[in-house]
Amino acid sequence: MVAIFSDKKEFILKAVSDMYTEVAQNPGKTFHFPTGRLACLFVGYPAAQLDLIPATAVESFAGVGYPFATGVIREGDVILDIGSGSGTDSLISSTVTGSRGRVYGLDMTQAMLEKLRRNFSSIACVMSSPWTLPLDPVSMLLMSVSVPEPEPISRTMSPLRIASAANG
Repeated sequence: MVAIFSDKKEFILKAVSDMYTEVAQNPGKTFHFPTGRLACLFVGYPAAQLDLIPATAVESFAGVGYPFATGVIREGDVILDIGSGSGTDSLISSTVTGSRGRVYGLDMTQAMLEKLRRNFSSIACVMSSPWTLPLDPVSMLLMSVSVPEPEPISRTMSPLRIASAANG
C-alpha cells in the first residue's frame, strides 16, 4: 500500500512511479491491487490471447479492464497505449494491428518500459506522462490509467476511436 501525504502532483507521480517500478521488478510480490495473469483473467482477458504474448509481460499486469472486448482495433491501426506498463495491451494490440500497424507504449515508469522493450522490440516505447504526449496523431487510444485531469489530455489528441477499460 502506498501512503501519500501531499497533494502536490510531483509527490503523487513519484509514489505511483515507485509502486509500479516495484510491480515490474518484483511481479511475484503481493500488492494492494490484483496483478499478473490471474488479474488478466479476472478482468476478462481470454487465456488463449494471453498465451500469445510473453509471460514476462503478463506477470506485471496491473490493469483494470479488458479494452479489446469492444473489437474496434483493426489491422493497420496506429495504437497509443497510455499506461502501457510491461506491455500486455501493447503486445496484444500488435497481434491485431499486424505488420501494417504501429503500436506505441507510453508509460511514466522506466522499469515497466524496459520490461516492454525486452518483451517485444518493434513496439515504440515512450517515457512520458499523459499530459505531454510527444507523438503524432494516432487512430486508437488504449488508456489503462486513472486520469485525474482528463481535459488537458484531450486537448493534446486528435479525434480517436477510444477503447478504454471503462468502455470494454
